Amino acid sequence: MPVKIRIKLGDVEIDFEGEEAYFKEEVPIFLSDLSKLLKDTIPAKISETPKTMTTTFQAKAHTPSIDEIKTTSTIAQKIKVKSGLDLILAAAIKFTLNDGKETFNRDEILKEMQTATAFYKSSFNNNATKYLKNLVRSGKLRQNATHIFALSPETKIELREKLGLE
Repeated sequence: MPVKIRIKLGDVEIDFEGEEAYFKEEVPIFLSDLSKLLKDTIPAKISETPKTMTTTFQAKAHTPSIDEIKTTSTIAQKIKVKSGLDLILAAAIKFTLNDGKETFNRDEILKEMQTATAFYKSSFNNNATKYLKNLVRSGKLRQNATHIFALSPETKIELREKLGLE
C-alpha cells in the first residue's frame, strides 16, 4: 500500500512517497541519520538569517513477486483492466505465470475471467469469441489449435513489465 508523508523540521522539509514496507524499514534509519546531521550542523542558537537545506529522498521501487499476484483479479487491478480484451489478457498471464500453463482453451479463459468479479461483466461471455479473434489478429494471442490459445512472447514481456516483474 502506498504511503505519503511530509515532515517539516525548522527549515527542513521532507516529502516521502513509497510502499509501506519500505517506509517501515528505511525511513526510521533515514530520520535517525538526518537527526544526527541536524545536531552536528545547526548551532545551539539559530541565527536570525534562515538557512535552507534541501534533501531529496527517493524510495526504492517495490518489485512485486509472483506470490503477490496470484489471482486474475489482482493482475487485472495492476494492469488496469478496462475491457473484456484486457481481462482475457489478465487471465492468460495468470495461467502463464502462476499456473505454468503455456496454452489454455476458450472455456478456461472464460471461467478464469469470472473469478475477477470486480472486473467481469456478463457481456464478456457473449463477446468472448470476438475478443479472442481481435487478440489473435493483433498478435497479442497465438491460436495454436481450434480454441487453444497462448500469449505471444511480446505480450508476455509487456504484461510482465506492467506487473513490475521485468
